[in-house]
Amino acid sequence: APSEAYPNAADIPAATLKLAGRRLSMEVEVHAALRTAVPLPGRLPVWSPLAVQVDDQPGVALRRDDGFLWVVVPEGVHRVRVEGLLAATGDWEWTFLLKPRRVTVEAPDWTFSGVRADGVPDPQVFFTPRQRAAPGNADPAASPDSYERQELNPIVAVDRRLELGLIWQVRTTVRRLSPSGKAVSLKLPLLPGENVISANAVVRDGFIEVRLGAQDAEFQWEGGLTVTNQITLATRPADAWVEHWHLVASPVWNVTLSGLAPVFEPEAAELIPVWNPWPGESVALQISRPEAIAGATVTVSRASHEVSLGKRQRTSRLELLLRCSLGEDFAVELPAGAEVTELTHSGRPIPVRLEGRKLVVPLRPGEQSLAIAWKVPEPLGLRAAAGEIRLPVDSANIHTQITVPDDRWILGAAGPLRGPAVRFWGILICSLLAAVALGRLRSSPLRVWEWMLLVIGLTQVPLAAGLVVVGWLFLLVGRAHPGFQRLDPRIYNLSQGVLVLVTLIAVVVLLVAVGEGLLGSPEMFIRGNGSTRAALRWYLDRSGALLPRPVCYSISIWWFRFLMLLWALWLASSLIRWLQTAWRSFGMGGYLQPMRTQKPQPAPPPVVPAQ
Repeated sequence: APSEAYPNAADIPAATLKLAGRRLSMEVEVHAALRTAVPLPGRLPVWSPLAVQVDDQPGVALRRDDGFLWVVVPEGVHRVRVEGLLAATGDWEWTFLLKPRRVTVEAPDWTFSGVRADGVPDPQVFFTPRQRAAPGNADPAASPDSYERQELNPIVAVDRRLELGLIWQVRTTVRRLSPSGKAVSLKLPLLPGENVISANAVVRDGFIEVRLGAQDAEFQWEGGLTVTNQITLATRPADAWVEHWHLVASPVWNVTLSGLAPVFEPEAAELIPVWNPWPGESVALQISRPEAIAGATVTVSRASHEVSLGKRQRTSRLELLLRCSLGEDFAVELPAGAEVTELTHSGRPIPVRLEGRKLVVPLRPGEQSLAIAWKVPEPLGLRAAAGEIRLPVDSANIHTQITVPDDRWILGAAGPLRGPAVRFWGILICSLLAAVALGRLRSSPLRVWEWMLLVIGLTQVPLAAGLVVVGWLFLLVGRAHPGFQRLDPRIYNLSQGVLVLVTLIAVVVLLVAVGEGLLGSPEMFIRGNGSTRAALRWYLDRSGALLPRPVCYSISIWWFRFLMLLWALWLASSLIRWLQTAWRSFGMGGYLQPMRTQKPQPAPPPVVPAQ
C-alpha cells in the first residue's frame, strides 16, 4: 500500500534558474517526507540534462517520464543541481509538474514573464531571446539547418466580443493560428475602461499577459466595461496578431458606427456587426440611450370580472392578463367594504397589501396574470350591479358575468351593447296586441281581456303550442255554426274526430303552461353573448380605467309563482266553461251521423197497348 505521505510526499520550496546563452543551470531545493522521486522543473525535450547532482553527489537515480526528468531523493532536505543545454529554439516555456513556491531567474540574454514580483511563478514561465542569433554564429544550436528556425514567430487571433446590455462586458479569446509545439507569450492591450474579472489573469499597465503553452490552443478572459458614451476599437501598426471584433448591443442602447465598415457573417443566427481590421484601423462607437416616449408601461390585454349574487353577500373574482415593460406596483381599486379572499400572481399566491381601497400588487417585466377574489356584505335587492373596479390604466377585451341564483326572476339587464337581452317583454307586447286583434274579430269566442289573460300564460310554452289553443277555441265556434250539420256524413264524422283530438292537445298544452308557471322556472327568452337565465355575460372591446358596471334587475321567483297561481285559477274556471261549451257544440246535430246508402229505383210498369 502506498504511504500516507502521498501525494504530497515532496515539495520544492525554492528553485534558481541561470541561463547563459544556451547553457542552463538549475539549483532546486527539495523537501521529502520519505524516499521518493521528484519531477524537476522544465519539460523535455526543450532542454537536455548534461549532469545531475544531489547534495553534490553525482550518483543518482534518474528517469524520463511524463515529459519531465525525475530524480530520486532520500528523506529530508536536499539540494539538486542540474546542468543542461537548451535546444535550438527561439521562445520557450519553463513549465512545472511540481511547481516551486518561489523561483529566481538569472537570464541576462533573455526576456521572461510569468514570475511575479514576490518570486511566485505562474504555471508557465516564458522566455524570449533579446537578440536573434546571426547566421554566422558559432553556436551550433543556432544553425540554420535546425528544424525550428528562430525567425518564425507564432501567429494568434484575438477575438473580442463586446456585449452591451444592462451590464457591459467583453469576452476575449486568443486562438493559436500557427502550428502547436511552440510556446507563445504576448502582452495584449485592454480596451479603454476594461476591467478583467477572470481569475489568474496578470494585468499590468493596461496590458494583459497571455501565455500559451506549446500544446495550448487558446486563452480566454472576461472583463467588465465602464458605461460610457463612446468606445474606440483600434489596432496599432506594430501589432503582430490578428484582431476580430463582435458587437452585441441590447435594444436599450442606440449605437452609431463610424470608421471601418462592419461585415455580417451569413452563417451566424444573429445579425451582428463584425470587424476584421488590419493594423492601424479603428472603429468609433457612439452609444446613447433611446429617448423614452411618455405612456403607460402596463397593458391590460384581457380582463374577466365575475360576480355571484347571494342573499346576504356578493362574491367577485377579477382575472387580468398583463404585459409590463418595467417592474412596478399595480394598484387595483376595489369596491368599498371588499374583503380580499384570494390573490395570485401568475398562478402563485402572494401576500395581500391594501392601502385603503387599493390593492397593490408588485409586477415584473413581461407577460403575467393576476387573479383577485373578494366578497362584499350586500343584500340582494331589485337592482344588482357589478362592483366599482378602477385600474391604473385602460383595459381591453373586458368580459363581465353576473351569476343569478335560481330563486330569482330576472326582469331586465343593462350594460355594454354586446350582452344579454330579456326578450320576454317584447314577446309579451306582441302577444297582447295579437290578443286585442283576436278579441275584435266578429267570430271571436273570447272577449279582449280574456284573450289578453290567456296569451300571458301561453308565453311560457312554445309558439306552436299556443297556436293550437287559439285554433281550438275558433274550432268550437265553427262547430256551433248551423252549416256544420249540413256537411257530408263522412266529413262530419272526420271533423268530429279532429275536434276531439285538438281538444285533448289544447288541454294538455294548458296543463303544461300551468305546471311550468307553478313548478318550473320563468322563461324570459334571454339571448345574447351566450347568456342564460343563470349567467348574464357582457363584452366590451375597450374600456377606460373604470371597468364596466352592468346591471341586473330581478325579484323573488315567488312573485312569478304567485301570478301564475292567479292565472291558473282563472284558467281553471274559464276552462270548465269552455269545455261545457265545447260539449254542447260537439253534440249539436248528433255526435256521429250514419252513412247514407242510395236505394235502387223500382222499374216502371210495362205499357199495355190499347185494344
